[in-house]
Amino acid sequence: MRIEVIGLEHYESICKIWERSGLPYKPKGRDSYDSLKFRLENTPTWILGAFDDNQLVGVVVATHDGQRGWINRLATDPEYQRRGIAKELLTEAEELLKKKGIGLWAALIEEDNIASRKFFSKQDYIESPDLIYYSKRISKDY
Repeated sequence: MRIEVIGLEHYESICKIWERSGLPYKPKGRDSYDSLKFRLENTPTWILGAFDDNQLVGVVVATHDGQRGWINRLATDPEYQRRGIAKELLTEAEELLKKKGIGLWAALIEEDNIASRKFFSKQDYIESPDLIYYSKRISKDY
């Protein structure tokens, strides 16, 4: 298996992994092709893909705001789960962000996503129960 920075030539495969893994995503909003294209071209954003031969089997989106790195949309195809792929993707994303001078990484996880919460806890991420997340969106797709 190999992990590398990928682009939107893999967009359909990325979406299939998100769908198959049960990850909620917004294909008509913030996860649309055009939205990802804009972020890749205009913000510090990278998509890392894990490949088994030429098949994309895992993906993560790494971004930063100049102070904090964000781990987004980490998912592994269900047929490849429990093989350490998500951990490798996370490690590669952290290393990429570290090379950009970012030493604090965060992930926003919905409360009922127990599998992701357990995964990030095992990777030494600390839950912050004292934080309350607010958002305002231009539409329900964002």
